[in-house]
Amino acid sequence: MLSATVEDLKLFMNTLLARPAFDSFLLTEGSVTTCMTYLMDGHYRTGYFDREDAGKHPEYVAWGYVRPHVFDMIRGHQKPLKMRFVFRAPEEIVQKLLSDTGAPLTSGDVSGLYINIVYVSGSVSVTSGTALRVFSADRSLEQAWDRYVTAIFRQLNIAIQSQL
Repeated sequence: MLSATVEDLKLFMNTLLARPAFDSFLLTEGSVTTCMTYLMDGHYRTGYFDREDAGKHPEYVAWGYVRPHVFDMIRGHQKPLKMRFVFRAPEEIVQKLLSDTGAPLTSGDVSGLYINIVYVSGSVSVTSGTALRVFSADRSLEQAWDRYVTAIFRQLNIAIQSQL
């Protein structure tokens, strides 16, 4: 598990809210607290879009769809008091990491690979997590996911400081 603090808050928030860097990730849940708290359940609701598209969507809505709405929520002169987002890796990333690591798991064994982002009082913490449906003593997938998340931040030129 990776636990880190973002060093450049302005760059990170701009990347998270105004650029497509995390758009392919799925939002499982989120909250934004300004003068009130907005709660987001990321489950995809099939009745909202065309019924012809039913069954063609993932379980959760992509961050790229939600991002402009969140940006509009917090745009203004005052910073939000708190924000929290839980991102889930899309299936393609899970498959790639399983293949690359040779972990003794199938994609059906993996409940999700997660990135938790929490903004409070001018500070952003990032935590990675791996959820499995089966017990495994093998930690290669978890370690690969931590490296993958670290590489995302490095590629975006966002410095993070590990907490562990």
